[in-house]
Amino acid sequence: MLDQSPLAVGIVAAALGGAAALTIPETQRENQLMGEARENLIERAQTGAQDVVEKVQKVTEEAGEAAGKEARYQGLSPES
Repeated sequence: MLDQSPLAVGIVAAALGGAAALTIPETQRENQLMGEARENLIERAQTGAQDVVEKVQKVTEEAGEAAGKEARYQGLSPES
């Protein structure tokens, strides 16, 4: 998959890294300074990360379907 869609893999890795970073518990000082703004940021980031993951999954599925169709067209699969 990395060879076929390096950008998609990079986007998924970045989204997962961001989501992992957001799971780290906040400190008391951070809570004092950021409070509700942090919560809003976390919610927006999680929603954005989920959207990216869903889009990448869709693109990956479509690419796989297109590759399978082309393989059949070229006579490279047993189904052709």
